[in-house]
Amino acid sequence: MERFVEGGVYNLVLLNLAPTGPLYGADPDEPRFFSEEWWHILDQVCAHALKLGISLWVYDQIGFSGANIQGEIVREQPEYAGQWLESVCVEGEGTLEAMCPAHGVPIAAGVVPVDDDGRATGPVVEAPIVDRVARWEGVGRHRLRMAYWVEKGFDYFSPDACRRLLDVIHGAYEARVGKYFGKVIVGSFQDELPSLPTWGRDFPEQFARRWGYRIEPHLVGLWESDDETSRKARVHYHRLRAELAEEAFFKPLFDWHQRHGLICGFDQQSPSRAGEPMGAVRQYADYMATHRWYQAPGSDHHGDAKIHSSLAHLYGRRRVWIEAFHSSGWGGTIEETLDWLLPWLRAGATLYNPHAVYYSTRGGWWEWAPPSTCWRQPYWRHYAQFAHAISRLCGILSEGTHVADIGVLFPTTTVQAGLTPDGATAAAERVEKTYLQLVGVMHWQRTRPGVMDQDRRDYDILDEASVTRADVREGALVAGGERFKVVITPACSVMDAPVARALLRFVDQGGRWIAIATLPEQILGEEAGELLEAIRRAHQAGKVHLIAEASELPAVLADHARIVDAPWPTLLRRVGDAHVLFVTAAFPNATKHHRPHGQAVHYEFDPSSYARSVRVTVHGVKGQPELWDVTTGERRPLTAVWNGESCQVDVPFESGPAALVVWPGKAPLEAAEPGSAAAADEVELYTFGDRWAAQVEPTLDNRFGDFSKPDTQGPFPLETWFFEHTTAAPEEDTALRERAGAENA
Repeated sequence: MERFVEGGVYNLVLLNLAPTGPLYGADPDEPRFFSEEWWHILDQVCAHALKLGISLWVYDQIGFSGANIQGEIVREQPEYAGQWLESVCVEGEGTLEAMCPAHGVPIAAGVVPVDDDGRATGPVVEAPIVDRVARWEGVGRHRLRMAYWVEKGFDYFSPDACRRLLDVIHGAYEARVGKYFGKVIVGSFQDELPSLPTWGRDFPEQFARRWGYRIEPHLVGLWESDDETSRKARVHYHRLRAELAEEAFFKPLFDWHQRHGLICGFDQQSPSRAGEPMGAVRQYADYMATHRWYQAPGSDHHGDAKIHSSLAHLYGRRRVWIEAFHSSGWGGTIEETLDWLLPWLRAGATLYNPHAVYYSTRGGWWEWAPPSTCWRQPYWRHYAQFAHAISRLCGILSEGTHVADIGVLFPTTTVQAGLTPDGATAAAERVEKTYLQLVGVMHWQRTRPGVMDQDRRDYDILDEASVTRADVREGALVAGGERFKVVITPACSVMDAPVARALLRFVDQGGRWIAIATLPEQILGEEAGELLEAIRRAHQAGKVHLIAEASELPAVLADHARIVDAPWPTLLRRVGDAHVLFVTAAFPNATKHHRPHGQAVHYEFDPSSYARSVRVTVHGVKGQPELWDVTTGERRPLTAVWNGESCQVDVPFESGPAALVVWPGKAPLEAAEPGSAAAADEVELYTFGDRWAAQVEPTLDNRFGDFSKPDTQGPFPLETWFFEHTTAAPEEDTALRERAGAENA
């Protein structure tokens, strides 16, 4: 831990990679996870961390890794197993029979007429089930489907099961090291929570109690139908999954952390972590509803920061997790890592969790998810400067309130309406395509800026609950301390009545609703017909704008003044009366990724693509602007051009590719005359010659055999390794191995 302090690292997540057996080349943990010896060591680690001023985060082992805690709980109490909805179907003419598999429990069956391509051409008709067999006889081509449930996984719908899970994990931490809560242990991390079940022991009863009708007659329609009744049933089906999981797992998890003053961060499964709407519903039923119950929402670098920072903004969470950059290889430098972080910080991430530091690298042969971001790297002697810079940035960008006046509705209801148990309707596919065109893709290796970023517009992603509870004031939808003057609905053909009412109130008071691809075609809830008619009238009156494609949005927004006018997207936050602007020297950064010949990681980092300065104009700020140097922590005033409350500054990038500009909120101290130019800083350039002399300077510490065996004091001999390889078809593989063996004999 002293080595971490040397590197300026004061927060550590403790993760057991192989708690119950070998995993990813790692030997089973010794001592065994949660054994008495393990707890004794953890207690000692906490005591030592307290002396060093280090904060620890525990890993809950609920998702990624192999602790199998849920499996052990189910082994002891089988009633805590999850239930999953499946189906068997048969298609043809005449008499049809569908038999429930031996491991399944039948629920309902139905038959639907189909054409030669297998498309349903009529409504679902209920079919009887006798002795686990559904039978139907009729004229013409039909498909008979039986829905049944199977038992697997863990029941995240059961309050008793989840109470037991949290007691086994979090209760154990509370009992054994609770004395360190808030002083040393400051939070927990959850990685890749398993998908929520698709059925439950009292699912039909809960469905009837909450929605007022039975699900069984509509069950086969979840697969087969796309009429209004089936779309409503699918929404209620997925919404029940979300509500049961919220009540049993997500809320109690949040409450436990709140009670102890701890933070819970997460990185969930793909594609939910990336904010892809269909995957988010399939895995977690309602991603924004279930994942608002974390103190630090987030993802790894295969995810998306914007959806998680939006959750933080809307629900008052200070921190947004970014776990990065595992599997990026051993060669990354501090300079490159900072460049990779820039898009995530700009999108709202404020809690950087480097992945990872390994207890042992086995003489340099440990190859799972490299690098090991620690003293094993030649840059470690300089890491503290990097760590302090990131800490300054993340600390400052965690303060106050995000400033953006455009909201993009996350289209949960439309996706729920179109997501079948094993597929999706055209409407669901269209809404996901439209949404991703708007917001883009942040994945580290395949970044694709969306229309919003291309148009240099900052925004937040709005969940439906926030829209419903928002106030409308002076033409703005007010939620989470932000004032949204524009709300965009991406191909949202199905909408809840409360959301529709809120948006109509919004446009009636001067707000701007822009619908892409379609206006709502189905409203769920009371007064559905009246609301559809009101939306139609608002559209005819010009209060609701309808455009065909996301690419048309910049033209529609051309008359909407930007809060920040810059060459590329920025991040603005309000802290009391002050404003903080985060500006980067490139967009999205200076790294270009390639994947030639299927390589997992191949990139080019070009720092010459950084701008030396950028000119920005910010509206609604006050006071003499200052440049806050994120590398040194120094502050100095910037020359500004004022036009009312609009301020134009040239932002220099003298010590790195990112800068903070702060307006303190007081009257400008030395406001320049309108129209005057900002003074340019003089830069002296030196050109190096063509001939260079180089000297090998050992930087690696092999005292513990991190790079070579046996362990050595001081530098170990310089080695040059050469590798040869060949590729072959499967049938050629044996001959190649034999030839290679003969050549090396």
